[in-house]
Amino acid sequence: MQQLIIIAAGGMGRTLYDMARESLGFATEFVIKGFINDYPSLGNFQNYPAIIGTIEDYEPMEDDVFI
Repeated sequence: MQQLIIIAAGGMGRTLYDMARESLGFATEFVIKGFINDYPSLGNFQNYPAIIGTIEDYEPMEDDVFI
């Protein structure tokens, strides 16, 4: 199963998260792994996945896909 990573965790990133959860294929073809963002302070939102790394430091894995 593909692991969706959302680049940026601000307002647009949170909107993309909500849209991805409502998209065809969610939980059957892909799951949301989390956000990558250069500002860890944006990781304090409740009910959203964690920030899993910075844009520069994140090491893509085999099943990762990005938006």
